[in-house]
Amino acid sequence: MNFLSVIKQRLKRERDVFLKLNLQARLLLYSAVIYGAIYPLLGIFTNTFIFRQTTGFLPIASYNIGIFISLASFFYLNGLLLKKNSIKKLFSLGILGQGLATSLVFITPNLNSGSLFFFGFLYGIPFAFYWANRNFLSVELT
Repeated sequence: MNFLSVIKQRLKRERDVFLKLNLQARLLLYSAVIYGAIYPLLGIFTNTFIFRQTTGFLPIASYNIGIFISLASFFYLNGLLLKKNSIKKLFSLGILGQGLATSLVFITPNLNSGSLFFFGFLYGIPFAFYWANRNFLSVELT
């Protein structure tokens, strides 16, 4: 058996397993693949933009620290919000909110460490909603 035939067999098995999943699980996997392709590019582009505007590493660190501080807090808050809100609504809020929060960095004329920390904090909120709900949906659907 040559290498290509082994790869074809494995891909066929993966496709068969994928097609056995219900529609919601397949849609979740599609969104995960798209998000997985876009997120690193968005992160690199945003950090590069911040560096070019501020010419320093402290503002980049400030932005990213803001993200991860709010990420932990709002991960917990997401659990509380699930008692009264649909997981699909919070998941969608997470996806859309990340784009809106990131856009603030690009439309603000004067960036400094304080404003970037705030924008990072704002970005971390929908980031937490996305990941908390995606993890739950992954467990639930697969």
